[in-house]
Amino acid sequence: MADDAAQPLLAVRLLARLRSGKVDQEAALASLAEWVAPGGPGAGDPTTRAVAATLHLAGGDPVSALQACHGLAGAAPELAALSVEALLALDRPDAAERAARALAALDDDAALSHLAAAWVGTALGGARAAEAGTILEELGDRFGWTARLAAAGAGAALRRRDWATAERLAGEALAKDARSGDALANAAVAALHGGKPSIAARHLAALKAAAPSHPLVVRMGQAEEAFDRAAGGAV
Repeated sequence: MADDAAQPLLAVRLLARLRSGKVDQEAALASLAEWVAPGGPGAGDPTTRAVAATLHLAGGDPVSALQACHGLAGAAPELAALSVEALLALDRPDAAERAARALAALDDDAALSHLAAAWVGTALGGARAAEAGTILEELGDRFGWTARLAAAGAGAALRRRDWATAERLAGEALAKDARSGDALANAAVAALHGGKPSIAARHLAALKAAAPSHPLVVRMGQAEEAFDRAAGGAV
């Protein structure tokens, strides 16, 4: 692809090069920052903004992801869905639910709208988590089960305390992508609740190696540091 190709194609090429290891995260984000800056070639391009939001989310920076979506999410379903994901990562299920409703207003029948509703339902828990599980099952049956979809199904099952289903779906996700952070995290939690601590420990070790910035790994590290400080003060 020529360097003077259309901006959306350049953004997708950058994402592909990052995923294939031809460019590192820092360099990719630097290019995207230049493109989406005011007056930049990708400032008003939904595809470039979506790639930027995707990379920020993958890097554990939901604030920057939300900023990448700002201003265009009302007209671009992909950016609206990424806004939902970013808001959930910021522990704002209330705002995420509003964003999901806005996405549904754009296209209520779109798979993205159903996915966003499932993400929000999982975060809210209770009866909404059961609804989320049904939505994800319908999407899997309709479009085929991907690793991410199965991992999301496992997450919904965990929220409704269905440990066996969570373990099964997390296992299916790992069979498709053994380094999926969400699948490893959900598999670990399901195994722990299922009375399988050794299996849970194995999944956690794999999670730390595959996705060191995953929220579960970060929270575990913070808890361990807090324990060490408390233990040190008690000596």
